[in-house]
This record gives sequence, structure tokens and C-alpha cells, in this order.
Amino acid sequence: MFMFKTPNGIAVPDKELIENDILTCLKHGFDVIFEGNFKVTTHNQMLEKLFNSHQKDNYVFYLDVSLEETLKRHNSRKQIISENEMKNLYGHATPMNHSTETIIP
Repeated sequence: MFMFKTPNGIAVPDKELIENDILTCLKHGFDVIFEGNFKVTTHNQMLEKLFNSHQKDNYVFYLDVSLEETLKRHNSRKQIISENEMKNLYGHATPMNHSTETIIP
């Protein structure tokens, strides 16, 4: 979510906001798909809190796509970030190594 990139560098409680939004939707009976580039070091604790709060029907998927394919897909749609930024982000996306994770080749 690019709403968390503030121009003046003010820290935003992004994980807390995301967690609250997801839990509110689940509480009201909605299915939630939480999609993005996640790192074990920054997102694992939040995901564990979500899974502990909502203990059924939780799934983790990692789409294992090459940088070349990622850039091809990225260049086929309206770009929010540049190709160089995409290249920099690519290395940060890794499997979460969660017990329920499915890696899609």
C-alpha cells in the first residue's frame, strides 16, 4: 500500500493498520486476501498474530516468479513504481516459511 509512503518521512503504523483492517473484516464475515511482497523479518510476527486471532481457513502462498517475468508483467500495466524500484524490491520478496505456505512455481 503506497499510502504508507509519506513524503515527509513520518513513520506510519502500517502493520497495526493492516492488522486491524483484516481483523475487522473477518469479524464481520468477510473473506480477506492479504496480498503483497512480504519479508519474514518484517511481517511474520503480524501474520502469526492474525493467524492466532483467526485460527481457521488461513492460507499462505508464494508465487515464485523470475525477475524477467515479474518485469514483463509489471510493464504490461499502469506503473505505480519504476522498473528500477521493482528490481530493487524483487530481492526482498521471499517465502515466509510458514507451515501452511504453498509455493507456486
